[in-house]
Amino acid sequence: MTGLHRLLPAALLAPLVGCQSYESAPLIPEEILREIERARDLPEMHPDPENATVVAPDFDVLAGWMLEGSPTLELARTNAAATGALAEIATPLPNPTLGAGPLYGLDLESNAPNPLVPFVEFGFSIPLSGRRGYQDEVNELLAEEARTEVVVAHRHAYLRLRELFAARILAHQQLLAQSEILESARRSEAVTRQLVEAGAASALDVGLMQLEVTDGERGLLDIRELLAELEASLASLVGINARHLGAPITDLEQLPAFALPELDVTKLLLLENHHTLSVLRARYAVAEKQLRLEIARQYPDLTIGASYAGDPGDTKKVLGLALGIDLPLFDRNQRGIAIAEQERERIRTEYEATLSVALASLDGLLARRAILLEREQLLREVALPLAESNVDVAVRSIRAGELDALRVLEVERSLRAVRIEALQVNAKLRTNASRIEQLIGWSLEELPEESGTPDLPDHQDR
Repeated sequence: MTGLHRLLPAALLAPLVGCQSYESAPLIPEEILREIERARDLPEMHPDPENATVVAPDFDVLAGWMLEGSPTLELARTNAAATGALAEIATPLPNPTLGAGPLYGLDLESNAPNPLVPFVEFGFSIPLSGRRGYQDEVNELLAEEARTEVVVAHRHAYLRLRELFAARILAHQQLLAQSEILESARRSEAVTRQLVEAGAASALDVGLMQLEVTDGERGLLDIRELLAELEASLASLVGINARHLGAPITDLEQLPAFALPELDVTKLLLLENHHTLSVLRARYAVAEKQLRLEIARQYPDLTIGASYAGDPGDTKKVLGLALGIDLPLFDRNQRGIAIAEQERERIRTEYEATLSVALASLDGLLARRAILLEREQLLREVALPLAESNVDVAVRSIRAGELDALRVLEVERSLRAVRIEALQVNAKLRTNASRIEQLIGWSLEELPEESGTPDLPDHQDR
């Protein structure tokens, strides 16, 4: 009995040896701030902060920076790594139970000492329904869902980068055009002042020209504000300081014309690559396996137990073996099965609703695109040539003495307005194209120096 008493504590403490210990990892905001600032300043790429913006990065460089430093992508990769780590751990068997204690004998008719005898019980359960395998499948599909979310997050960020990159080019084009228009308005104001001195114009004409110059300055400030917003969004998306963006590309010809495939092809691209639909398909696969797991959980486990004990005051010992199983008369996991069924139906309904909304959005974007294309054609083929022709006629007329200078200034003002509208329509068309690309989850054109979507790194290597 003495040997048994010594073995029991060891048997009880042995399973605790393999348990994991706690390691503290405090969150220090100041250190995190310094790390993020160093990452945003790209010290390894721009060792000289004063010359960091001399050379503007092309699109592929920005895409590479985004892949490594985007906070959104880093969060998605971290979530996927956590879920993947869970999937790598196989669902364990239920823990066995070990119990021990004394048996105390009472003899009410004798004054003899009451003996103590130890008893030991050991039991374990054996799952009969295969639910451990089903749980492993659920964990693996959860990891696949997380990986899908990483791919979707990267695709969404990549298409957003394309939109901001192109929008910044167009905004800079508008800035240059607005600067030229402002200088033209200032020249017109100077000419009007000369006409006042010559008695061919009035102070009201000068006031009107000053107002036009002011409008031009306001328009210039609006575009500068737009550029600042675009650069802030671009820097936030990539995960860098905005000063590393440099000056944008200014050649409008480097932005290719947007070509949309046939409607049926576009819908198939949407069905396959829409961000939310892709994630919902992964979630539906998880819901299917979760339902099968809940159904398997309605079947009880087989319990096997063994015991060792003795009668107090007797040298005989008793070994026991018992088999047990819960009878599923009342609790057959009805609640878990119902929740899993409803979750699967909810995801299916959400998928259908999301697809319906996406198709409606596509119809709206295509309808607006048709109107913008019609408007752009009207400006390019009718309004702009007519405005330029009117300016030529006006200049010839004033040289021939047939037209006063104020009418020429008015004609030039009309030309400037048409050019501004043409730039605005072009920007709206580009924005519309980007919205279509983001909706269908697929890029339909290549930007300047774009080599295609870079491969995602393995989230487990991060």
